[in-house]
Amino acid sequence: MALERELRPLKAISDNYPKYLIVTAGFSLNLDGIQRLSLTDWLLIADRGLLWAEFATG
Repeated sequence: MALERELRPLKAISDNYPKYLIVTAGFSLNLDGIQRLSLTDWLLIADRGLLWAEFATG
């Protein structure tokens, strides 16, 4: 599956930094600690200067 192929390198990194997968289609969700963000949501977060936690809680 393509999603598994995209997530494998991020899962292999064993640090505590947040990891993001930005996609052009779909919606935002959390996949095993990796935040999958739609491009639209990512641009809104960057434009507002928000952190993911602030965006996710509304």
